[in-house]
This record gives sequence, C-alpha cells and structure tokens, in this order.
Amino acid sequence: MGGCCSLPRLGLRPAGHRASNHDHRRDADTGAEAAPRSLEGCVFCQIAAGHKEQQKVVFQTERLVVFRDRSPAATAHLQVVPRHHIDNLNALQPSSQDHELVAEMIETGRRVLEQLHPGSPQWLGFHKPPFNSVLHLHLHAIALPWLPDAPHWKYWKHAPWWLPAERALQRLEPTPGSSNSSKRSHAGGAAAATGGTAAAAAEEKRLL
Repeated sequence: MGGCCSLPRLGLRPAGHRASNHDHRRDADTGAEAAPRSLEGCVFCQIAAGHKEQQKVVFQTERLVVFRDRSPAATAHLQVVPRHHIDNLNALQPSSQDHELVAEMIETGRRVLEQLHPGSPQWLGFHKPPFNSVLHLHLHAIALPWLPDAPHWKYWKHAPWWLPAERALQRLEPTPGSSNSSKRSHAGGAAAATGGTAAAAAEEKRLL
C-alpha cells in the first residue's frame, strides 16, 4: 500500500484476476460481508470491507474506497480502490464497464484531493504490473508538492513502471463491436464519472 512500488517487483501473476461475485461470505460474529475466501490475504480487500485500518479511510461510495497511503510521497497521497477485487491493470479490457470504473476512480480521486487541498496540483496514475506491490487494483491520487525525502521517482510520468491516469483511461476506450455487457455491477458508473447525480451523491458516505 504505502510505497506501492518496490522495484523490481517480479513474480506477480501476469494475467489479471477478478474475484467471483459468489466468492463472498458473511462474518460469523458481525454479520458483515467478509473478504472473499480466496482473498483474505489482500489488505485492500480488508480495508474495503471495513476490517482494518479504518482510520485511514477518508471517503467511500458503494463501489469505491479512498484511504491514505501508508508511506505518502507528497502533501496528500491517497489510494482509490474498487471494493470488488480486481488484481491489476492486466485484468481490465477496452470495454464500457472497465472504462466507466476507471473514470469513476479518477473523478473520485480528483474530487477528494480538491476537498483536502483545494487548488493543489494533482498527480494521478497506476503502477504497471509487475511493479505494483499490492495485488488489488489501485489508483494513486496525489496532491503536490512532493515530500522532500520521498521516493517520488516511483511516480515519474515517463517511467516504464508508471501509467498516468488519463492514459489508462484512453486504453480502455471501448472498441467498435466490443460487448458492453457487464459481469460486474457498474450501475451508475457513468454518472459518477461525470460528477454523479443527486441520487448517487446521496449514497456517498463522506468521512472527510
């Protein structure tokens, strides 16, 4: 999570993985939805499910959770993650559902950064596999300036391990003839990507 890039970080699964919608269960004690059985070791799944590090969470919606990076590289350094487990960028395809998801992640990251540090320059992007140290899709949402002693080289715009957010979104533009069917629920994704509707805003749980 913090310092989400350890170079070189090899050995992660090259092909992306999406958790099954049927891979969840309820916590026996609390009744709350637990992390998937196969993903109990995923720290981001545990944060998204409310099981750990909740003091770091600053914003959440029905589909996304935003929390502070453990080792911030700048004035504000947030992680924007989907609640539903997706390994990394390799699991995404040029399609309406994945394009909408990433657009929603970007828009959410920008809005939260603006609330925390109005007017600060923003730096958003992903680490490309295999250079992501946490096997759960996450967007780095950063408000500049960089901290003096932080390893900000991990987030260089033209580094081979870094993909700026807008370029990631461009790569997911649906291709002509591609299926727009969704295996995951992305209801309201397009609305959230453009700022959201009043109904979507009502669903958001603001913790700022």
